[in-house]
Amino acid sequence: MKKQRSALEGWTRPAPENDIDESHMGFIDQFGWALMGVFDPDNEEPSFTYSTGILETLGEPEVIVFGLESDTRKWLCNEYGNRLRDGNRFEPNRDIENLVKGYPVRLIDVDTTRPEVFADHLCWTHWYYGRRDFPIRQLVWPDKEGRFPWEPDCSEATRRQQPLLGTLPI
Repeated sequence: MKKQRSALEGWTRPAPENDIDESHMGFIDQFGWALMGVFDPDNEEPSFTYSTGILETLGEPEVIVFGLESDTRKWLCNEYGNRLRDGNRFEPNRDIENLVKGYPVRLIDVDTTRPEVFADHLCWTHWYYGRRDFPIRQLVWPDKEGRFPWEPDCSEATRRQQPLLGTLPI
């Protein structure tokens, strides 16, 4: 946990600049984190949901989930945070069997040196943490046959819905 908390060394929470900032900061104060859902109205890019505040509140990486329905993405992000609050810790690149009934999911560390990570996917969280680097994990789900996007024969639809932003399991 020290490594993650060190990402906040010297950080101070920004002043809200608008109603959205105020609302999200209120959620962080009340629940420990806020979620931001992003969708492409033209359906050219996959929708995603990401957290802000898990690092601040729990000292653990933020999370991002692509594809799936909005309510499912929100539930997965919240369940990740709730389980961390309950004392669970998740290692990257290992199956998590009991998060989604019938399917394992995996968390991969996001490569924050990739420019699109903050520019295209975690804009508000990046602003909130003072435009500094911070740990993020991507929750990746398998296709209906249990294959992850980096595995042979994974369905193309599953691959398209989840751009992989991090270090893939070996």
